[in-house]
Amino acid sequence: MIGTDDEDAFVSRCVIALVTTVRANGTPSTSMVSFVRRGDRLFFTTTLERHKGRSLARDPRCGLTVLDPYEPWSYVSVEGGIVIHRDNPPDLRQIFLDRVDHPDYPWSREEIEPMLVAPSRAIFELIPSRVTSVLLPRG
Repeated sequence: MIGTDDEDAFVSRCVIALVTTVRANGTPSTSMVSFVRRGDRLFFTTTLERHKGRSLARDPRCGLTVLDPYEPWSYVSVEGGIVIHRDNPPDLRQIFLDRVDHPDYPWSREEIEPMLVAPSRAIFELIPSRVTSVLLPRG
């Protein structure tokens, strides 16, 4: 479980998040990612050459703020350490492929599969240490 029952349910129904990493000079850097979940761990993928990949290789601290376009003023923020799966294991790639049927996921399986096996692609696993949120009542 991630956070409270309500936080856990929010994270389970979402696929969009803002990931915040720490630049070399100590300032934050934020970008949008899609994410997937396995148990109490959250995963996203990028290449090791992109800014977030380089930042997390240098400093494995991360914040992931989960968003839902249908609940624009609610969010769940998950902070913690990152494990980088540089070998891009097939079982973790599969959890991304299993998520493509989500109605808010904009890509097809055919579009995602080549990206997941591209050179220098890695999977980043967030191990939660702190969860905060603002969850407004669903209308």
